[in-house]
Amino acid sequence: MALVRCPTHGIPFNDENPRGCPACVQDREGRKSQAVMMRELAEASQPIDDNLEAALRKPTILERVNDVLEDLPDASKILSRGGPFVIAALVIILVLVSGPTYTEQPNPVQFTGTPRPLEIYVRQPISDVFGALGEQNFEPVPGYPNVRRYRYGSNLLIEAISGYVYSVDLGLVNRSWRGLRVGMSETEAAGALALLAEPVAGGENPAPPRIRAGRQVYPTASSRPIRTLRSEVRPRAGCYDVIVELRPQQTGLLLDGDERYSVVGNENQPLQYVVTRILVQDRSRGGTKGDAVC
Repeated sequence: MALVRCPTHGIPFNDENPRGCPACVQDREGRKSQAVMMRELAEASQPIDDNLEAALRKPTILERVNDVLEDLPDASKILSRGGPFVIAALVIILVLVSGPTYTEQPNPVQFTGTPRPLEIYVRQPISDVFGALGEQNFEPVPGYPNVRRYRYGSNLLIEAISGYVYSVDLGLVNRSWRGLRVGMSETEAAGALALLAEPVAGGENPAPPRIRAGRQVYPTASSRPIRTLRSEVRPRAGCYDVIVELRPQQTGLLLDGDERYSVVGNENQPLQYVVTRILVQDRSRGGTKGDAVC
């Protein structure tokens, strides 16, 4: 099935329509006035059909320069005297006017509701996970034939050994684990970890952000530096580690020509580190997270 245009009246119609062009049908049945009206409607819509792509296309810099020149008095005289210099100056002005633009886009996203607790712990049967989140096929982990990885989207990974949970990797903003949640501040995370065991700060010295258009930026959201806070829970309370990863809060994106940057604050503003990931690791068994320690 396709639309074709009547060569007589210029009206589009379904090529599978046995009656053919509706205006031709009106002509055959003697209703000339309706055929004329339909032809006029088709002619009125013709420029829109033919020029829609051109109308939506963004003008190039040279086209914008030509538009400016057409509005100038005696543009032909100006061009005859110093055309290349005038055009170069206008191009520079247009580039400066269309400078960097900022778009608000938080990362992590702001979750306005109350995160649901994720009641999954190390050494818990994987059947309990299936009951809470649904049964999932496992992925093999290269180098660890005894470890099975269950992926619930890109932001929730669960590993199991011998049918029992070995680790939980949580990056969802609408879930929490023992009071920890993605998007909370570094101070709040330290307080929640302290209820498990004394948190220890880690991570390398971060590279400072660059300054673009009065804002602090990194090339991408994933290139933002990472800090960590770790609580090591040991017997009798258990044998597992809880690690939170923290990155500077992205407030938006800065578009500067063909470049795109992750904005983490205005110039001279202190960076606000927030939780971007929560890792829970069993340390009573050896696996992808290291050897057993207790």
